[in-house]
Amino acid sequence: MRRHSILLLMLAALALPVAVPSRADEAKPAAATATALLPESASTRHEIRIGGRVLSYGATAGTLAIRDAKGERKADIFHVAYRLDGADPARRPIAFAFNGGPGAASAYLHLGALGPRALVFAPDGGIPAPPVQLIDNPDSWLPFTDLVFVDPVGTGYSRAGDGSDDANKAFWGVRQDVEAMAAFIRVYLAHAERTRSPVFLVGESYGGLRAAVLAHHLHTTQGIAVSGVVMVSPALEFSLIYGDDYQPLTWALRLPSFYATVLQTRQGVTPAQLPAALAEAERFALGDFLTGLVSGPTDPARAPRAVPGRGALYRPAARAGRAPARPDPDRPVHQAARRRPPAPAQPL
Repeated sequence: MRRHSILLLMLAALALPVAVPSRADEAKPAAATATALLPESASTRHEIRIGGRVLSYGATAGTLAIRDAKGERKADIFHVAYRLDGADPARRPIAFAFNGGPGAASAYLHLGALGPRALVFAPDGGIPAPPVQLIDNPDSWLPFTDLVFVDPVGTGYSRAGDGSDDANKAFWGVRQDVEAMAAFIRVYLAHAERTRSPVFLVGESYGGLRAAVLAHHLHTTQGIAVSGVVMVSPALEFSLIYGDDYQPLTWALRLPSFYATVLQTRQGVTPAQLPAALAEAERFALGDFLTGLVSGPTDPARAPRAVPGRGALYRPAARAGRAPARPDPDRPVHQAARRRPPAPAQPL
């Protein structure tokens, strides 16, 4: 069977010729121009072998319009959907997947993790120089669920009704974003005749927060009960990401990662050795280190750097802090570690 890449379809729109508008064209609303740049929805047929099974599936790339109560077009939401052949729609799950940002399209989960086709990455995990290659993804989720990768409004090919920046910004809020995504899911399920299917949400980073809010919104406003939510490295508690001097848990949770950088860049610890080497650091971070941060200078005996035989192990991370033993996230340990040659690994 001849294979066609959905990625090529997505990129093809960028190669469409754009004519210089005439005076008549200039008078047309922005929506006409924005819509004209989008290709028509397209479907292709494919096969993939995963786990000894040959799976036949259909792939569709296109947009769906969401409308307001007056029937006016609010936005066109781009998506790529994969549907396994021969499955019972009433029993076959369907998963709506999206990345985070906010402001990211779904290409990362689509072509980097869950889709039936994936980019070929370099051995170190980086993206190689063009031209990139797509291969069958042995880790795709297609064997157990149909997949719909959704680009929120303002990302990918998804645009507000008139295509203007101001119109797109109307969707850039937690509530507005969730309302648009919920409307898309409702419309998609109806168009695809999947209203009886178990519905799952898959969100990465900020998409984890979106998935949590979206599940509640779908249930309370659209009458859609979500069967499950999968959060991929979700950003749920932003105070633990950005933190400040009054949130000691932020520093404690980051310390093992900083120490892992020191172990790999300065002591030559391999990835296989890293989990065992970090076990003590993780216990220390949530024990004596966290206690020392909370105690502060009023109790020098409990300061992390004063713990016999242990504080010295984490001094490279502590040294970067704006307060004693507090690492600064703006000065990662690896920046300083690059200036020193690797040293032999030392026991904890």
